[in-house]
Amino acid sequence: MRRVAYFPQDRLGDALVDIGQLPALRRIYAPCEITAFCTAKTQELFRCLSWCDCVEVYGEEAWPAEQRAAFGEFEAAFNTRHDRDAFERCAALRAEARYGYETSEVPEELCRKGYTAYLPLSMWDDTELRWHTSVSEQGAALVRLVDAGFHIDFPRLGLGDFRVDFPADRPPWQGGKTVLFVPGAGTAEKRWPMERFLELARYARGEGWSVVFQTGPCERDLGRQAADAGFAVCDTPSLARMAGQMLLAWCVAGNDTGPMHLAAMLGIPTLTLHFHGSGETWFPYGSDERAEHVALSPGCARARCPDRCREAASCGKRIPFGTVEAAWKALCEGERNLKRKTTNKRSKSPC
Repeated sequence: MRRVAYFPQDRLGDALVDIGQLPALRRIYAPCEITAFCTAKTQELFRCLSWCDCVEVYGEEAWPAEQRAAFGEFEAAFNTRHDRDAFERCAALRAEARYGYETSEVPEELCRKGYTAYLPLSMWDDTELRWHTSVSEQGAALVRLVDAGFHIDFPRLGLGDFRVDFPADRPPWQGGKTVLFVPGAGTAEKRWPMERFLELARYARGEGWSVVFQTGPCERDLGRQAADAGFAVCDTPSLARMAGQMLLAWCVAGNDTGPMHLAAMLGIPTLTLHFHGSGETWFPYGSDERAEHVALSPGCARARCPDRCREAASCGKRIPFGTVEAAWKALCEGERNLKRKTTNKRSKSPC
């Protein structure tokens, strides 16, 4: 059995948009076992994905020699991360070949010593790649180091792609005509104001929809606000449960976060509010035969925001309520004709 090491990105959303690399690697190195080397932030995702055979979690501590030896030998190691620590860990593995990126922390000199092949920093000078392809397709460049013909629009997930079964108990709603709101985000500039989510939720409820707010452990203040406004709130203890809850809803609406990527990959109609950078690049859902995905951005986002925008703190307020309300109405108009082809079985192709 061939063995492949994989270092995913550290943020849930970034790790998800790269997830299509895993079935590609299983195909290229078949039959193989894939070991994911990840931090605590993404370990839950990789533990529940059927494409991963083993998950090794690391923190800030260096690996002692006996731990590195215990990992064994790998035929190949793929590092999707851009930081020096992940590079050094990848280089420390016993692997016949290693692949990764040249970055500001990992200059060309180090890449030549640590990688069999790598993607140069100059690849981002290609404006067609950077601004006119999805982040999933950009990430596919790493796999193209070993399979020149690999391309991916965005990954698709089905229930069979999860190692753990979804819980048998149903969440506190009937499913069907239910919309889930995901109001949280990792940073303030990626959040649409909660009061506007509540206003949209009131409108949806007035139109006959069941409304549920889905929050995580770090967003319980938003959950309390939703509960105080009279809406059902579902606290999600696991990604598997989150996915199961999403599959019982008709639509998921929220900020540009990992849960929204997950909903889209599961084939759930989505309405995503996106605030930073090129929406076409960071909204990697393309066309999906299973569901409609709508992305909204403030006008300034189309101008290719710099990494540190002076207006970032107020960016989340720049999409007017009326714009989102109109997009929601348009999405609902297509409800009768929308046929989701894949919800309770494995998708035909995750790539």
